This record gives sequence, structure tokens and C-alpha cells, in this order.
Amino acid sequence: MAMRIRRRAGFTLIELVATIVVIVIVSAVAVDHFGTVSNGAKNAVIDDFIRDCRTVYAKMYYGDSSSGFQGTNFICLKSYVSVGGLDGATAQLSGSQLIIASLPATFLKNQATTIIIDYGAQTYNGDDEPTFLSKAHW
Repeated sequence: MAMRIRRRAGFTLIELVATIVVIVIVSAVAVDHFGTVSNGAKNAVIDDFIRDCRTVYAKMYYGDSSSGFQGTNFICLKSYVSVGGLDGATAQLSGSQLIIASLPATFLKNQATTIIIDYGAQTYNGDDEPTFLSKAHW
């Protein structure tokens, strides 16, 4: 009788293997989900950056003396965009084009460090906005 009680007190090898397999499957699904979430966050930052660039362009093109844009065609972006980590990035106005330079190579998926936004032609590095974003989004 005592030997039967000992045998029932532990887990069998099959139960342990099945538990480990379930944990591995759940972990794989969770890692995949969190990877997608972080890419979505990166894409939201890129979208915010593009919106901020529109504001910077408008202030530079039309002049905004309250923000220090009056009579200038070159600024350091870090003070005018909500995205962090762009300490060396600059914006230069050339007609209807806003040239964003010195972006970190890890900011965009296509690793572009310069973006030429032509607001007259409505292009970003020569592409329309959806095409540009499909290359830039993670």
C-alpha cells in the first residue's frame, strides 16, 4: 500500500514534457505579439515625425516669429519635433522642399538618413506618401 502512494505523489515524464511543450508554445505566441506591438509603436513615432515635419515646413515657409522661424531656412530639429533621439537632425528649407538630414540610420526601416519632402509635388524622397511610408515603416 505504501508503494502505491509514493507512485501517485509525483508527476510522470509525459506530464512534464506536455507542460513544457505548452509553455514553449505560449511563449512563442507572446514573443511574436510583443514584436508586432513594438513595430506598431515605431510606426506611430514615424507618423508623428512626418506630421511634425509638416508643421516645421509651414512655420519656416510662412514665417513664425514666435517660434524663431522668421527669416531662417535652417534649424536643428530637436527643439521642434516631439520625437526624441534626433539630436543631430536638421531641417533646411529650399523652395517647396524640406530637407531633413542626419537622421539616425535606425530611425526608419529603410535606414534613410536624409528625407527630401517636396510639399509642392507632395513627394517624400521622390515617392508619394503611402509608398514612402511602406518603405519606412517597420
